Amino acid sequence: MRFKNDPPVIFYSSQPANLVVFDGEPILSAIQGTALSFVVNTNWEVFFDPATASYYLLDGEFWLLAPHYTGPWKPVTQLPPAFNNLPNDQNFADISVR
Repeated sequence: MRFKNDPPVIFYSSQPANLVVFDGEPILSAIQGTALSFVVNTNWEVFFDPATASYYLLDGEFWLLAPHYTGPWKPVTQLPPAFNNLPNDQNFADISVR
């Protein structure tokens, strides 16, 4: 048996940054009652809206928007109306759409 001893990849940023990791291509799960999908294979709250063909990432109290899941991410001040239809259940209890 051989062990893989390759050093890990080290990421550096000279300014504040978030490391958003996807395990392969995004796996989308439809959210009932909305046109939105939730990305299940990432370490962040990421949504996809087909109406805008954009990804939305919740960073604490702030939302970011990107045309592709790899970015570039930029702040968004107003979410699409579909976010108002998120189910009021435990899966989305911590999601602030205001």
